[in-house]
Amino acid sequence: MAKTQSSTKTKTTVNAPKKSPIIDNTVITLTLPAADTAKAYRQALNRLKKNVAAPGFRRGAVPTKIAEEKIGPNEIIEHALQQLIPDLYQAEITKNNYRPLTQPEFHPVKLEKGSDWVIEVHIAQKPEVNLKNYQNVVKKAKKAAAKHLEEQIKETKKAHAKTVASVTKKDPEEGKKAAETAKNLTEPNEEQKKEHELSHIYQALVEENGPQIPELLVKEEVRYELNNLVGKLEGMNMKLEDFLQHQGITFEQLSAQFASETLGRIQLTFLLDAIAAEEKLEVTDQEIEEQLDKIEDQKLRAEQKNNPQYRALIEQTLKRRKVANFVASL
Repeated sequence: MAKTQSSTKTKTTVNAPKKSPIIDNTVITLTLPAADTAKAYRQALNRLKKNVAAPGFRRGAVPTKIAEEKIGPNEIIEHALQQLIPDLYQAEITKNNYRPLTQPEFHPVKLEKGSDWVIEVHIAQKPEVNLKNYQNVVKKAKKAAAKHLEEQIKETKKAHAKTVASVTKKDPEEGKKAAETAKNLTEPNEEQKKEHELSHIYQALVEENGPQIPELLVKEEVRYELNNLVGKLEGMNMKLEDFLQHQGITFEQLSAQFASETLGRIQLTFLLDAIAAEEKLEVTDQEIEEQLDKIEDQKLRAEQKNNPQYRALIEQTLKRRKVANFVASL
């Protein structure tokens, strides 16, 4: 077999005033020599023609030329690629030590019978995360969060004070009740304060240290969100078209909205994982077991203890919690 040639390139954005949060995918260019494609084409044709029928011939006994015309070169090439691509793709991934985060996308460049075939394979790899000065970013965000919360409480108290004064003027007893209610409303508890602080920290981290995310990863996450929405709508006997019409938006606008929300979430995920690795915030098997032991249903607990995906979910949740506690302590 002739040697398959391949090349790898990564597209990047240049001359941009500010780093784009989304970058192009890693692109692997596979060049399949004509000798290999011709052989795969013949093999695909021989497989497909077994199901071809034509006037005057039994199914599977149609002459090759007639069968080829009835099947069409595009379908034959598609089946030939299914035979050639998997091993070549995997070899390229192994050779270059790639670690794709999503399923690849295949983009035909040249697929002419009797010549070399050229395929571009798009993959999304784990982005680089720069944690430079991230602790300073966290500390500044904490101060900003405290100031913002103080201003929020002050404004809320001011608004409620006006309400209490108005109610008291009409009925002093009702005014006392309103004052007590206002006090409860304007004093957030410790958990609420922490949530407020973490929100500011995470937003600041994404803005300052957010990694560039491959377009394919964002696309896959958006696809997941759309499929999830369609599933929920089907449960309500509603079509996506009706939902869009009710919301007054187009499919493109909905996709853009999901992309915006998804991008920040993906950036934050990689950032928190990087912080966990940097600060050696690990989750032990014992900690995972302790969480599993909290499941009251014995049968379910036994099933989940042997469920790698569920254990991974618990590990990720516990790690997130450790990172949250760590950044809150800076």
